[in-house]
Amino acid sequence: MRRSFALAITVLAASAGAPAALAAQLWTKPVSLVARDVAPDAPTLSVNAKGDTLMRWSTRDGLLVASRPAGGRWSSPVAVDSDAIALDDEGRLAVLARGSGGGVTLRAARVGGRFGPPRRITPAGVFIH
Repeated sequence: MRRSFALAITVLAASAGAPAALAAQLWTKPVSLVARDVAPDAPTLSVNAKGDTLMRWSTRDGLLVASRPAGGRWSSPVAVDSDAIALDDEGRLAVLARGSGGGVTLRAARVGGRFGPPRRITPAGVFIH
C-alpha cells in the first residue's frame, strides 16, 4: 500500500505540472505517520490554499487523521469515528459522525492541533446518510 501511496503523490505532483526545481523547494523529506507494521488503506490527502494539509487513512483499527500547518510539523495521528472530514482555507478541521443515540456530532480542531470533544449539532432523530 505504501508503494501505491507514493505513486499517487508522484502522479499528483507530475499532473500539477510543477517543474523539478520548484518541487525540490516545496517538498519536504518523507515522514512516516504510521507504524511500519501497519498497512494503511484508502489514504486521502487534502491541501488548502495556504498549504495546510490533512491526511486521512484507514487501518484495521479504524479511521485515522493527521494534519500539518503549511511549513510546520505533522500532528500525531488521531483515531476518529467519522462520516465526513473537512479542511477549510482558514486551517480549521471538522469531523462529522453519527452520535451515540442518534444525531450528528462535530469534533473541531485547528490544523496541527488537538481535536475537541464531540458536540451534538443536530437533534437525536437526525442522521447522516
